[in-house]
Amino acid sequence: MTGKEVASASKNALHQQTENAAPDESIVVAGNQGSLSPEESGRLLHELRAHQIELEMQNDELRRAHAELDASRARYFDLFDLAPMGYFALSEKGLVMEANLAAVTLLKATRSVLATQPLSRFILREDQDIYYRRLKKLFETGMAQTCELRMLRADHSPFWAQLDVFATNGSEGSAACRAVIIDITERKQLKDAQLFLLKCGSTGSGDDFFKSLARYLAQSLGMDYVCIDRLEGEGLSARTVAVYFDGNFEDNVSYALKDTPCGDVVGKTICCFDRSVRHLFPRDVVLQEMKAESYVGTTLWSFDGKPIGLIAVISRHPLANPGLAESMLKMSAVRAAGELERLQAIDILLENEKKLQKSHAELEDRVKERTLALTLVNEQLLREIDERLQAEKALAESEEKYRSIFHNQYANMLLIDPETLDIVDANPAACSFYGYAREEMTTKKLIDISTLSTDRIFQKITRILENQKEHFFFSHRMSDGRIREVEVFVCTVQIIGKAFLFSVIYDITERRQMEQRIVETSEFIRKIFDASPLGIAAYEAAGQCVMANDAVGRIIGANREAVLQQNFNHLDSWKKSGLWTAAREVIQTNQSREDLEFHFVTTFGKDVTLHCSLIPFSSANKPHLLMMGQDISRQKQADEALRQSQKLASIGLLVAGIAHEINNPNGFIIFNIPILRDYLQELLSIVDDYMGDHPNQRVFGRSYEEFRKDLFKLLDNIEHGSQRIDATVSGLKDFSRKREKLVARRVALKPIIEHAVSFCREEIRIHVKSLHLAIPDDLPPILTDPEAIEQILINLLINAAHASDKEDSWIGLCVNFISGTPGRCVISIDDNGCGMDEKTLKRIFDPFYTRKTSIQGTGLGLYICQSLVEGLGGRIEVESKPDLGSSFKVILNDYL
Repeated sequence: MTGKEVASASKNALHQQTENAAPDESIVVAGNQGSLSPEESGRLLHELRAHQIELEMQNDELRRAHAELDASRARYFDLFDLAPMGYFALSEKGLVMEANLAAVTLLKATRSVLATQPLSRFILREDQDIYYRRLKKLFETGMAQTCELRMLRADHSPFWAQLDVFATNGSEGSAACRAVIIDITERKQLKDAQLFLLKCGSTGSGDDFFKSLARYLAQSLGMDYVCIDRLEGEGLSARTVAVYFDGNFEDNVSYALKDTPCGDVVGKTICCFDRSVRHLFPRDVVLQEMKAESYVGTTLWSFDGKPIGLIAVISRHPLANPGLAESMLKMSAVRAAGELERLQAIDILLENEKKLQKSHAELEDRVKERTLALTLVNEQLLREIDERLQAEKALAESEEKYRSIFHNQYANMLLIDPETLDIVDANPAACSFYGYAREEMTTKKLIDISTLSTDRIFQKITRILENQKEHFFFSHRMSDGRIREVEVFVCTVQIIGKAFLFSVIYDITERRQMEQRIVETSEFIRKIFDASPLGIAAYEAAGQCVMANDAVGRIIGANREAVLQQNFNHLDSWKKSGLWTAAREVIQTNQSREDLEFHFVTTFGKDVTLHCSLIPFSSANKPHLLMMGQDISRQKQADEALRQSQKLASIGLLVAGIAHEINNPNGFIIFNIPILRDYLQELLSIVDDYMGDHPNQRVFGRSYEEFRKDLFKLLDNIEHGSQRIDATVSGLKDFSRKREKLVARRVALKPIIEHAVSFCREEIRIHVKSLHLAIPDDLPPILTDPEAIEQILINLLINAAHASDKEDSWIGLCVNFISGTPGRCVISIDDNGCGMDEKTLKRIFDPFYTRKTSIQGTGLGLYICQSLVEGLGGRIEVESKPDLGSSFKVILNDYL
């Protein structure tokens, strides 16, 4: 059966139960038979029973939902508690609030020990500063943080850990952040081993390397015996190159591999016996003498894949972490094999040196033969000199061609002596540019045309001579005194064995002016961009913000720097509101979308209604997105306020129409009640005499004294009800328009409060299980407006009733008077209802703000209450917590 069918069946059952109820039962209310007709009484009873049945069905549904929630919570707790990594829930002060089993096992502590302890207690003192800086950055930015630090277990054993912390959005009493801890001790050890292998033996001999490696393996793995061997013969025996035993180095020896675990290692990548190794190889003397328990060995391979040696580590204890030992030996084997091959290469080189000496003698004999050959070479050299002279002649011709090119170029060219700064030569283009004739130009020095000092010029020349070529921007002086901006390309050239500076000069004055204008225009556009009231932001297609103005920061409740750090692909507010979908569509289709409206809560907690346009554009041949928009939340509120004002105007017209019709008959009641009271006094004096003669006579099943008191009490109730009708009509007028003036008089508070409670009692009874009143009898009179006080209390009591959400719901009203000058009266209305969060608390006194349905409220009740209290010279204080309830305190001073 579907959910709709279940709901339909429940509804039919409800109607059936209602029809089966006894709607025709007569209801007789003693002393008030004339209030309701039998048909109305039956209908009322019918509706109340239907409402009761509906509430019982809702309670059953809530209990089923609660059971499902408990089961879901248990499943998620199992996932958390059985996770392989250590999870901690931390408070804002860094105290451990929760820890899973992995965390307890990692720190070797019970949950009771961890509870309320600072996590920093388990961090090595030297690394606590890393932890606190990461935690501070987490709370400042809200971004997850990762670091590596050293921690201490409860038994004070240290270990390396990777710590990841991230913030949570819990309510009061829940975790401010969560931490994940992973033991990375093994990873750190392997990393340290890599670093050791990189540094070890870099400046020493091969022997130093193998001893250092043996000592390092023994210390890092906690082994008692380490040996590094070189295989001999056919791999049946080995000779040690380093032996480290119980903290000391032993002499190198040769030994047979048979009946030893090393014999099993040869030809294998790794061989490991984590326990009882001496029992497996009873003929190995070393194992028996040192009472060895565990063994790990690895083969050293040559570059061509042949076994050339081995590394073995032995311990008197079972191996605690075979994986770590195997990893470190595999890592060390590569470097050790290289060093072993290097030693073998040195031996080969020594042997080759002997052969070389033999060859040297043979070479001397050959030198004599070559001397004769050199004579022939000298003759060849003379021929080459002749050819060189011919080449120099050709070079002179080439220089002439170069000079022709130099003088015919349109670019400005100068040839400068770097020692004297003389301008040795200048082409016609340079002469025209500087405004000198060539003869005059060649009499100038570089200092005459440059605006730099002589020292600075020589500094630049030094750079040119060192680098052979350079590129500079300078300011040069023309013959008429004008300064032009130039770009200079300089290189050194050799002319007749002397170095000169060859400079190609380009006039970039107009280009610089254009660049300046571009900068000024860009700055002007930037100022317009920053001053724009519209929020403008540009995003890459990948979602990263690359440009934004201050208005965007104001819209999201942050600043421009925070916007530039955002990527819209990572923003839940964009995805939930539909803005992300629209942005991706604009980028993919390359079509703009305008007049879009989205409502969301930003990462920084601001409630925003965004009216925007999304425009695609291209920059650096890459697609981008331009967003222009503004927050129209206030405009929306203003529109809503206008609609509510129109509603109130309609209510005002309605009130004006019905007030006259209600006040006229009510006026007759108010006018005639005193007359009726006088009539009854006269009649009861006669009845008193009669009842004095008949003391046992009962009226309506009660004594005459009770009847007489109840008669006047009924009359008082009629009078009070008539006054409430008058006050209600007045209240409707106040609801449609704010009271312009409060009328203060000194009155007793207790009757006013009791009248307000009486007016609300039926509404409270429907929603709340119990009502507790604490009103002292000796309250002094206070100067105030009684109608305003009654209106305030009725609003607050009805709000408290509507906030009820629990079976054992209650409302408490307490009054205290504090003597002084002036005196103060504090009226407290408390409830254990649904309560309010911080965001709601900030807005409850705003006009037209309500969490109720449009049928239950307009959002003006608390706004009017605050206005009335402030008009009386008092104030309202509110305290509330979600799911715990609320407390409203009306504080009145004994003056206006």
